[in-house]
Amino acid sequence: MKKGMVSGIRRMTAALSLVGLMSGCSMFSAVEERPADITLEELEIKKQQAMDPQDRFKEAQSFVQREVLTISKWFFSAQCTVETKFKKPDRFRLTTYMEGRPLVTIIYNAGKAWQVNYQENKVEAISGSDLEQLRVVFDLNRPDSTYQSTFQSVDLTECEIDDHEYYHLHCVSGVEGMPPIDFYISKKSFMTKRLVIEGVSDSLIERYALEDDVIIPQEILGEQDGVTTRSKVVYYKLNAIINDNEFLPPTLKSGR
Repeated sequence: MKKGMVSGIRRMTAALSLVGLMSGCSMFSAVEERPADITLEELEIKKQQAMDPQDRFKEAQSFVQREVLTISKWFFSAQCTVETKFKKPDRFRLTTYMEGRPLVTIIYNAGKAWQVNYQENKVEAISGSDLEQLRVVFDLNRPDSTYQSTFQSVDLTECEIDDHEYYHLHCVSGVEGMPPIDFYISKKSFMTKRLVIEGVSDSLIERYALEDDVIIPQEILGEQDGVTTRSKVVYYKLNAIINDNEFLPPTLKSGR
């Protein structure tokens, strides 16, 4: 698996989330941490109630999400579309398109994964620690996932940033080579405002929106080593009909 792929996947799927492994810069200055006034279990419940009050996402059998990702640095700008597909119990397909043509697809299916590179006309299996990192990435986006079920350890504190109070979750996966992930969740709305992959990326969720009866992150701003990324969700559908074959590695035609 190529260097930086997992960090790129995370930025695109987090809404993100999550374009390459780069040295990150912090959007917020260092803040003083203090003990949280809530347990992790209570926080999980309140966050789920705030974003999915009807349990539509929690009980969904599948979903499809498409977002437009704009990458900018100085006078350069490029735009692509990122499509995420999920089908229970644990099947994901993440495809990046440029001008309507697929560039790369990541497929995860029941503990196995593949990278499909359409430009090189190649399908490669993903294994080892790269596979384990990918599992964590996709676990975070499963409807029934929790912080405790996804990470080996989660430290919960609270802090104040720019006169706003947040719960801070410092999450460690225990997977070799995977950096900790920090979530800053608003104490007022119980929605994530900031997501940091240590040394990799720092993203702010600028806007949430109601889509298919679920509140989702719709617009995300990221900045990494002078590169600005903006993503905006343009399509979201729960319980979409998805063929099982989409979660199997394709046979690419030669000479494509």
